[in-house]
Amino acid sequence: MISVIIPTFNRVKFTENAIKSVVDSAGTSTTFEIVVVDDGSCESDAKWLASYCAGIESCRYVKLLTNQGVHVARNRGITESKGEYIKFLDSDDMLMVDSLANESVFLTENSPDVLVSGWIRANVNDVSYELSPKFKPSDYPGDPLDAILAGFGAPISSIVYRKDFIGDVRWDSRVRHPDDWFFLIQVLLSGPRLLTRSEPVFVWRDHDGERQSDVSAIENARGRFFILDFVFREMLDRGALNSSRKCALANYFYKDIYVAHRYDHALYKKIVSRLQQLTPQFSPTVPTGLRVGGFSLETVVGFRTYIPIHNFLRRLLSVRGSKRN
Repeated sequence: MISVIIPTFNRVKFTENAIKSVVDSAGTSTTFEIVVVDDGSCESDAKWLASYCAGIESCRYVKLLTNQGVHVARNRGITESKGEYIKFLDSDDMLMVDSLANESVFLTENSPDVLVSGWIRANVNDVSYELSPKFKPSDYPGDPLDAILAGFGAPISSIVYRKDFIGDVRWDSRVRHPDDWFFLIQVLLSGPRLLTRSEPVFVWRDHDGERQSDVSAIENARGRFFILDFVFREMLDRGALNSSRKCALANYFYKDIYVAHRYDHALYKKIVSRLQQLTPQFSPTVPTGLRVGGFSLETVVGFRTYIPIHNFLRRLLSVRGSKRN
């Protein structure tokens, strides 16, 4: 059985569509359940959702007394779920017709610990997805550490997890975004048998309302640092931080150095500290924006090549400055 967990908060219409999409995705032969976790919606919405879920045989309604955040709601959904596999669906997104049925067949035939499928991104008002962009997961390199450093990931609703395999892994409220990547990373570190398939299984719907991913650049930077620091410490503990992985991890840390320097100096100092541990030649001076064809130089040549170029230019400018004096 697959348990589809839908957290919601004051989103009656979106949630109704999400629930309907799960039913339509399951077909007639798929064993599934829908666990709707209401994260403290207003009384009228809660009453309507409870009644609506009661009218669907495969749907259970779980009410949290107060609004505690989507992470708590998802974790409650894990606890309440009864399926061998679990899948998370945001209340403003929708599964595609027959997608759950197809995933169920694939899971039965291949028995992975984690299954990652494709997805579609479309405007909430689209009635047909023929022209909507379709995405598929990248190839999984096999080694979980290399997968993490290669940026392997996918939207939350394109992934199915074997419940027994995730064990004690839970959604962490300290990371607002990219929280789904952190959840996946923690699962990957246990070395799952992970399979990918290109077929799209859900529609990521763009709309004007609030989304979990609508966070500022500095919030994103803080979330990524938390995750990367976790990965850094995991690799140290495992003795797995070789030179190529150091470089890949440094590239990730470096991506947020500009925004951190501008908006959060404490975060900037933490990033610099990690960069100096990973690449001792790193200079803590933030580059002044040297660009090539509209892109920053480090984006064009890569962090590993950029550092010696950057340091050479600093020395060159220093020498020229001293000659002028």
